[in-house]
Amino acid sequence: MNILIETIHSPYSGGRVGGAETSLRLIAEKMTENGHTVFFITKQQSKTLFGYSRKKIDGVEVITYSKFKFGILNRVRVKRILASLKTKHHKFLIKKNKVEIVHTYYNFSLLRKYVCFKKELDFKLIVRIAGLKLFEEIEKEGFRKKDQYVELFNKVDQFNFISKGLFDLFHLKMKEYDFDFRFNNYFIKDIGVNLNKEIHLKDIIISKKRLDIVMVARFSDYQKRQDILVDAIAKLKNHNIHLTLIGEGPNKRILKKQVEFLEIQEFISFKPFVKKEILWDNLKHYDLLVHACEYEGLSKMIIESMAYGLPVLVSDVSPLNTYIKDEQNGFLVANDISAWAQKIEKLYLNQSLFPNVIKNANHFIVKNYNADENVFIYENYFQTTLN
Repeated sequence: MNILIETIHSPYSGGRVGGAETSLRLIAEKMTENGHTVFFITKQQSKTLFGYSRKKIDGVEVITYSKFKFGILNRVRVKRILASLKTKHHKFLIKKNKVEIVHTYYNFSLLRKYVCFKKELDFKLIVRIAGLKLFEEIEKEGFRKKDQYVELFNKVDQFNFISKGLFDLFHLKMKEYDFDFRFNNYFIKDIGVNLNKEIHLKDIIISKKRLDIVMVARFSDYQKRQDILVDAIAKLKNHNIHLTLIGEGPNKRILKKQVEFLEIQEFISFKPFVKKEILWDNLKHYDLLVHACEYEGLSKMIIESMAYGLPVLVSDVSPLNTYIKDEQNGFLVANDISAWAQKIEKLYLNQSLFPNVIKNANHFIVKNYNADENVFIYENYFQTTLN
């Protein structure tokens, strides 16, 4: 198959990206390993001389756009001309290379572009759904946005939900927002984790005098709940527990002020996003990954931690509680400040629970989220969509 994948943020530039970009890159690389031709269109934040590069990375033809170093080329009028040229180039790329499958996520501008392309070009469009941000957009921009999404969704050939829990949650939201659409063609799967990576976390020390916990996530004004963790740590000042919050986002400044107000600076640290390789090197120094949220499609950070030997404590919310079982392959806690404080304290005092959970988590990931195995499932669904 000839496949084209596009993301808004580049998983190849070393910048900050989410699980969607990481997953789509992994799909691209595994598909290439299986003999398919894959083009990956993306955009990086840093400026370059030509605003464009094309190189083969791990077998994938990666086409990267960026802003220009020369400011005049970034002016609105010039950008419009360049955007038009870029659109023509994408069409040419699809036509010349006989692209059969375009795979992307449900970013509105990307959806609109490829739905428009389908009027002229012969390919199948497969769209990844990994969260509920669509409904946040409808909330902010009005119900006209809902109608636009429904119109675009009707032109999509296949949808990929990354978990059954998310599929169910998405449908509950559809009812809430009167989102008049039926998913007739879809499959439920996530590519998973690259288990070929050699990541060695530190050995677990039972009854360690200090518990170092970490959350790696965007400080968003929806979904993520680092604020619960901050308030929970404030209740645990009599224990030697330290929380590190890694990430960027609109709520970071608010949380820093919250930490100062509670006078718990010595118990909580803030760090920026770093490259994945550096991140995992840093995570060797932590004992527990925590993840407080309202919902989570399928956190790449969580399943990678489970795969590589870092125990996880997460909010007892859907879909997380569909694959994490408390004290079996991870730990669950109600989304409540007191509950979080009590659970963290329990794990601080009972670190002997960690080794068995780590072993079970690894077995669970190998069985369900091994990218080398899951790529065959993606191949099958892609081929079925073509047929």
